[in-house]
Amino acid sequence: MINLAICDDDITFSNDFHNRLKRVFSDKNLEINIIVFEKGSDFISSEHIFDVVFLDIEMPEFDGFNIAEKLNEKNTDTLIVFVSMHKNYVFNSFDYNPFSFLRKEKIEQDLEPLAERIYKKLKKDRLIYFAEESRGLNFSDIFFIEVIRNSLIIYTLNEHFTIRKTLAAIEEELKDSDFVRCHRSFLINISQISKIEKSDIIMSNNKNIPLSRSYRKEVNDKFHNYLRRKI
Repeated sequence: MINLAICDDDITFSNDFHNRLKRVFSDKNLEINIIVFEKGSDFISSEHIFDVVFLDIEMPEFDGFNIAEKLNEKNTDTLIVFVSMHKNYVFNSFDYNPFSFLRKEKIEQDLEPLAERIYKKLKKDRLIYFAEESRGLNFSDIFFIEVIRNSLIIYTLNEHFTIRKTLAAIEEELKDSDFVRCHRSFLINISQISKIEKSDIIMSNNKNIPLSRSYRKEVNDKFHNYLRRKI
């Protein structure tokens, strides 16, 4: 699932933009979740993690630049897209390392190519596409992957599905993300670990995954590095 946020004090615009986003992403076989915030302070205090945030620049209390600054301080991977009626803000926005700038009066013509750029960026950095299922998954949706005979079982929170691929091949695809081999038959998402025991790993969905002695040090090292990054 791809998580998007819209932060704009103009609720009429936000509702229309919400519908436009759903429409342009529906052709890419991706599940998307969109949350709308009318206040910058509500977005800042939210515990949700977003892949992309669309920020209005002119808002009371916290404007778009304030929010972008806080996101950058947190060193998040959230893609920032500034949305404004005023194109003179474009050059000022560069200070906040945005992914893009979207002009409200040009949304009709600019949104679709922007959505394509976002999709390609996320697919490269955070998405894995399964042709057998004709769908893409965000890395964070995957809890663990198990090999059974010549197939892989991909487990998410509420479902699982089978693909024809080797564990070594998918491990290579996920090598720069938070996944680690813990057993010859299992690849796990480090961000979904609840507890590491001597011979088992307890995942956040309460599933127990075997931990082989040969992988124990690597799993512990990567898990501790992950926790340090989140502090």
